[in-house]
Amino acid sequence: MERISISPKKNLVTRAIVILIALFCDFGFRFLPAPWGLSQDAFGVIGVFIGSLLLWMTLSIDWPSVLCILALALIPNFGFSTAFTSSFGNETFVFLLFTFVCTYAISKTPLIKRIAVWFVSNKLARKSGWLFVTMFFASITLVGMFMSPTVLFVVMIPILEQILSLAKIEKNTGNKLAKMLYIGMAFCVSISSGMTPIAHVFPILAMNAAGLSIDYFSYMAFAVPVGIVSIIIMLIIFRLFLRPDVKVLKTIDTSALKQDLPKVNKSEILTLSIFLFMIFLWITPSICMDNIILTYVLFGLFAVIALAWSLYTLVAESKHKIINSVFGATYALGVGTFAVLAVLFKLTNIFDIFALLNSTKYAFLILFMSFVALVSLKAVFVAISEKKHVFAKVLLFLVFAAIAVLICLFNSESLKVIEFIKNCKTAMPPLVGTVLMCIIYVDGKPLVNIQDAFKNGIPWSSLLMCAGTLALGAALTSNAIGLKAFLETNLTSVLGGIPDLLLITIFVVWALVQTNLSSNMVTATLVATVANTVVLSLASTTICLPAIVAIIGMLASYAFATPPSMPHIAITASSGYADTKDVFIFGVVLMILVGAIAIFAGYPLAKIIL
Repeated sequence: MERISISPKKNLVTRAIVILIALFCDFGFRFLPAPWGLSQDAFGVIGVFIGSLLLWMTLSIDWPSVLCILALALIPNFGFSTAFTSSFGNETFVFLLFTFVCTYAISKTPLIKRIAVWFVSNKLARKSGWLFVTMFFASITLVGMFMSPTVLFVVMIPILEQILSLAKIEKNTGNKLAKMLYIGMAFCVSISSGMTPIAHVFPILAMNAAGLSIDYFSYMAFAVPVGIVSIIIMLIIFRLFLRPDVKVLKTIDTSALKQDLPKVNKSEILTLSIFLFMIFLWITPSICMDNIILTYVLFGLFAVIALAWSLYTLVAESKHKIINSVFGATYALGVGTFAVLAVLFKLTNIFDIFALLNSTKYAFLILFMSFVALVSLKAVFVAISEKKHVFAKVLLFLVFAAIAVLICLFNSESLKVIEFIKNCKTAMPPLVGTVLMCIIYVDGKPLVNIQDAFKNGIPWSSLLMCAGTLALGAALTSNAIGLKAFLETNLTSVLGGIPDLLLITIFVVWALVQTNLSSNMVTATLVATVANTVVLSLASTTICLPAIVAIIGMLASYAFATPPSMPHIAITASSGYADTKDVFIFGVVLMILVGAIAIFAGYPLAKIIL
């Protein structure tokens, strides 16, 4: 996150004073007598934390992060080697670096605009103004789950302003509809960035600070529902308290939004395919496991998706009406019959398809490949009727069908591949994606030019801050520094008898307040570090550590109350459609309600899953 220009940056004297105080904290604390029984190194780390936080909140986030790493490196029991490996050499840093390259490639295509335009121009969105609003926010949330928040917001601004132009809404008029759309877009960007760890640093930092490894699917299994509920709550707040006139959205001509959209080309298809392959590599190992409950859920999920797609195909308006109707009816009947028989056979103990799928440990792959093969089969018949792209569609069908067959026939080999992918961890997929995008050329150009991506696609300030907070988190939890042991000893005596619900509330409120007032990265690192220390030191607590750390990582993204919290919140507050007061009022109300959701729904759900 970029800092907002404030007085110390404008006033040279104030700036100099702030820097001198920060330098004293960074380098002077470890030479002072350490209080409260702390070691000199532990007191030095506290000084680095205070000095870095002061600079991050007032001047900048880039060079103070480098200064933070240097100050930590000069602490004897931490050293340069540890400082470098825990920051620039950390897997999280590499993960973010190459994920930003891949998301930059996506942002250079019309894909994001194409998705947004589809959401606001379909039949459902045109039925009423509130459905238009809902679909618009849904498009932002969907894309935001896989895109950097700042990149997404910047890409969406022209689309929103074009919608407002079509609705004949001008800036600085205090229009409630424009205010809701701008604020809601910013809030959705923040919330969606906490729903997945893909391209988002805060959940990853929290897990890293606590020394935990939580797989992507498990994290998303609780964070996505919480995020969806949070956005529904946001819509209710707008409807009850802002009460904008949304009727104009029902009558605007959204066809104008489609005029600038080019036809889908090879570059867009290949870039999207590689990005989806990355997501596949991230989530597949966490879904492929011996878990009968997960198998039930996956079976039901794919059955519902297949039935919904079949029914849509059956009633879709298309020049391939006969083909759609035949395949829609056939698939709906086939999938519905198979699902009902599977449940009946299970209940009557005749045959248990669920147990058979679960025993393979990759029920997800079998169901996914089978579903895609069915979809591809319809595409084959469409291609035959049009007499074009027949070979490509047949090949696509054969590939997915063959994969489904092969993973069934070669069980042990498939499991070895999945285990290998799992052991490669999170940095491998974006690294593979970056290499593929650089290798593959379309019309004489690579899908992504890595020099261009490094220059224009990577928010280096945020990445440097990430490196600094990673090193700081490593120092705060280092056994050689001793701060962790000090906190365990002292916090145990203070918090020993505190009820679990109150302790969870403290961490939730702390994370929400700090992330809305200061650095999101520091929030994720600091609150997760303290939570890890406190929970492990309290023998009486029954708090699930992975659950509370995952909640903290999620809430570190929920920054929407003040301009310093996120760049896109600052842009919204100065947009001319909304101001700082509007953002603050609605942000605080949403923050309070989200906190309650996290405590009473998010944590229990995360505890069950994690």
